Amino acid sequence: EIIPATVTTFGSFAFNGCVKITEISLGANVTRVEQMAFDNMTATIHCPTQAIADMITNSNSSSTSAQPTLIVG
Repeated sequence: EIIPATVTTFGSFAFNGCVKITEISLGANVTRVEQMAFDNMTATIHCPTQAIADMITNSNSSSTSAQPTLIVG
């Protein structure tokens, strides 16, 4: 799944539990990732910057569920 570059925010639980998604590519305009937006999924998420990858990691920090694989670059 390629997320359009116009998307800047992922709300709480946006992709939580979406087990059928295997890969997501994010645009560089992401400025906010809310609580557990990508929690409980095992997709590979391509992040254009380390800052975006950190937002995803921080949003899922209290979770013990499955986590996505983050690739920066």
